[in-house]
Amino acid sequence: MRIGIEEYKEIRRDLRDLRDLNRFGYPRGMLFTILTQKKVDFIKKEYPNVIKRLDELAEYWNKNKKLPKWIRLTPVMKARILMKSLGFTKSEILKAIKNPENVEDEDLRKLIERAMLTDYIYSPLAVKHQFARGGLGENIIRRWLEEKGIEFKDERDMKKESKKTPDFYFEEPIEINGKTISWIESKALFGDVKTHWIYSRKQYSQYL
Repeated sequence: MRIGIEEYKEIRRDLRDLRDLNRFGYPRGMLFTILTQKKVDFIKKEYPNVIKRLDELAEYWNKNKKLPKWIRLTPVMKARILMKSLGFTKSEILKAIKNPENVEDEDLRKLIERAMLTDYIYSPLAVKHQFARGGLGENIIRRWLEEKGIEFKDERDMKKESKKTPDFYFEEPIEINGKTISWIESKALFGDVKTHWIYSRKQYSQYL
C-alpha cells in the first residue's frame, strides 16, 4: 500500500494506542507498525530523563510498592528501569524478565508478570513477533518477485561476495513505480522517514 508523506504524518500523529487500530480505514498491520515505531521513538527520548531519577524511583517504590506516574515508558521498560534503580545487575534483570516467577519480591514479581502480558513492544513475545513480521515481509517480496519472473540474489547468495548485503539484489536493475532500482532491503517499517534516514546512513549506503 502506498500513501503520501503528509498522509503518513497525519496517521502517525493520531495513533495513540491499540484501540486506535480500529478507527482508521487502513490495514491493521500497517497501523500497528506505525504505532510501535512511534512508541519506540518516544521511549528513546524519555528514557534518559528517567535514568536521571533512579534514586527517586527506588525511594518511591520502596515506600509505595507502585510506580510513580511520571514514568511514561512501556510496561517492560518500566519494570527494567525499576529493577535497575533497585540495584539489579543486567544479567539479573534479564533473568527476571525471562522467568519472573523466580523473583522473590511479590510486588515486583506481579509487576513484571503484568508487563509481560501487556507490553506489545518490548516483551519477549513482542520481540519474537517483530522478527516474525520481518520474515513475513521478506517472504511477501520474494513471492512477488518470483511471480513477476524477476531474477534476484538474496542474502545467502551474496554473503560470499560482501559482508553488507541487501535482502534482494538485481544484477539487471528493475523498475518499480517509475524508479530504477538495483536492490531491496525489507525492514517491515511502514514509511517512517526518520527511521529510513538513519538506516540509509548506517546500512543502505553500503549497498551503493
